[in-house]
Amino acid sequence: MRPPRANAVRPCRDSIGACAFAPVASEVYNFEVSGLKVVQHWLDYRMREPKGKKSSPLDDIHPERWTRDFTDELLELLWILEATVAEYPRQAKLLTRVAKGPKIRL
Repeated sequence: MRPPRANAVRPCRDSIGACAFAPVASEVYNFEVSGLKVVQHWLDYRMREPKGKKSSPLDDIHPERWTRDFTDELLELLWILEATVAEYPRQAKLLTRVAKGPKIRL
């Protein structure tokens, strides 16, 4: 993964409220897969009082504090989504070429 930008992270202490992850493009922050907002979902499950559906007693186990591992994981998630969003224009061009190309008939 790429190294963090110097201004991208302020170390986390006890909660996400004491942290800053910036700049994050709105396209990255709002990235969805099948209606699931990826970044918000990732954060919700790591909060002191997690949000979301509970499906087992394991859902009651949650972090007591923000860890360096969380910071690393979040940065990696943001970088992956950033790279994915950056590929969209190229993917759109490829899809257009494929759609205009020869069709296979069965």
